[in-house]
Amino acid sequence: MLEQIAEVQLPFRPARLAATHPDTSRLALSDGVSELSVIDMDGVSWRASTEDPPAALAFLSSDELVVSIGGADTPFDRHELVIRDARDGMVLERLDGLGGPVSAGGGRIALAGPEGAALAVRSGSTWHFHPLLDRPVEVIALSADGARIALADMNASGGAMPDERPTVVRLFAFDGQEVREAGLLEGHGADIASLAFTASGDLVSGDHGGSVRFWRNAAAPGIPVETTLCQTAGPAEESCALDAAGRDDLVAGNFRDTVLVALASGHPVDTTAVIIRQGPARVALARSDLLVWIGRPPTSPAPVARWWQIVQDDATGGVERDRWLSFTPSDRGLPSSFASIDEAVAVLAGDEVGLEDVGYRILAEEGARLLLEITIDNVMDDSIAGLRVAVELEKAATGYHPLWAGEQTRCHEGRGHADWKPAPCL
Repeated sequence: MLEQIAEVQLPFRPARLAATHPDTSRLALSDGVSELSVIDMDGVSWRASTEDPPAALAFLSSDELVVSIGGADTPFDRHELVIRDARDGMVLERLDGLGGPVSAGGGRIALAGPEGAALAVRSGSTWHFHPLLDRPVEVIALSADGARIALADMNASGGAMPDERPTVVRLFAFDGQEVREAGLLEGHGADIASLAFTASGDLVSGDHGGSVRFWRNAAAPGIPVETTLCQTAGPAEESCALDAAGRDDLVAGNFRDTVLVALASGHPVDTTAVIIRQGPARVALARSDLLVWIGRPPTSPAPVARWWQIVQDDATGGVERDRWLSFTPSDRGLPSSFASIDEAVAVLAGDEVGLEDVGYRILAEEGARLLLEITIDNVMDDSIAGLRVAVELEKAATGYHPLWAGEQTRCHEGRGHADWKPAPCL
């Protein structure tokens, strides 16, 4: 279950880079050119400018932000890692960098770029760099304990460079003294686009073909279990950008205009998945129970960051009907069946005027029956700010038949209740 709890206008546009704080609601942002900022649910904490373009961001600790300086147009001798105080933006340290992606965990930094990849380990006030690969690396991830690294080659020569395999995930392990190779993960049909470790140490990988795979206990000896997380149809350039964090195997990913949040350990696509449609944007996990969406809603004059609280449903996943204003589907002129879930969402939300932000999730599923919840934000109405509809559907050969439905409203300030309730607004 997702409940929006905050919205903050971004200090600049576009926000091409983002990193979430490991244990708070802070968010680091950059336009990838010269702008850098940290925001929280109350607004902008600080804002700074960089002489060379940032290529990636990562929180090293609760009080330290790593900024990778580089990019295609930055000379190699200007590639660096800048460590800033996450609270006020003050520069604390400058280290040699590789000009590309970074990931942090366990007080360590995994860095990559056109010159290769390395693991940076701090001992007192000194940093030691352990090389991982000496050819271009496009994507890299570090586990939360800083002991496991996953990376993917950059497709610099169309796969023609010796040993270049951009569709394969390479694993490394750090034992506190040395880095060793820990195996390969094969199975993607397109170049790797994103990598992320869950809190439990499993790995999620997305590719430019629209496929995401889930690797159980990826760094352990032996062959990991592989499960397809999602598969999107479309052109090969579509990417699955994703993030993973928090309790169990909480995963969030961008698939075109859709955000998918999976709460099911090892089975990411089932009735515990939450799907939000908010328009082109990006999503990240702030911590185990917060989701942050970054983009420009159709009804907003500027890009925003929206925070949602992620709340697990009870064991049954059901709904207390007394919390809803029940109605008979036929009373609202609903058809006797829907061809698909998407059609049900479109029909139930489509009769409203001026509604732009529509999201839905399946609350529960048992046998042929399922409970669908649709949330509509930014309602263009003087009194109603949001509308939520729940409908029980029965799946049959002829489609999905509505059995019961209920609704809740959330009102504008001064026009009634601010929380979701089964009552009209003033």
